Amino acid sequence: MATFLARAASGVSYATGSIFLQPGFGSPISRTDFEAHFTTLLGLDQAQPRFSNLTEAEFELCYLELLKRPDLYELGHSGVTLIGMFTIESWRIGARDVATESLLGLYLGARPIIVPRFQFETMEIFEYLRNAMLDAKICRLDPRHIKGRGRDR
Repeated sequence: MATFLARAASGVSYATGSIFLQPGFGSPISRTDFEAHFTTLLGLDQAQPRFSNLTEAEFELCYLELLKRPDLYELGHSGVTLIGMFTIESWRIGARDVATESLLGLYLGARPIIVPRFQFETMEIFEYLRNAMLDAKICRLDPRHIKGRGRDR
């Protein structure tokens, strides 16, 4: 993801984040243990079933904890999930910056996914970003997912 953002975006900033327990049969961590662990990690006074509105520093702390502790989740099934939302102020298309109001969501832990909420003013920008994502081996943007495009355009 860092490769893609370095090539194609500027003005990327952290917006918000949360961490919670994705329940499931045979979850690797109980709700009580989750609440106690992350209450201590985040230095909070009261346990919560979900820690929302994380600061950027708290998000980083939780991210590093998931890297150190893969036992907190079972990939693709259950356990701890960390969500981070990032705003993108402009696309870097070649040598020029083009303003955008795009978001990028990262879900890490039990069910990792990338949720792009990208805005494109032109097909040229879309094609540039699609190639940048393919080069970074992230995913393939499909023109069928562009909102507002008629079927015959």
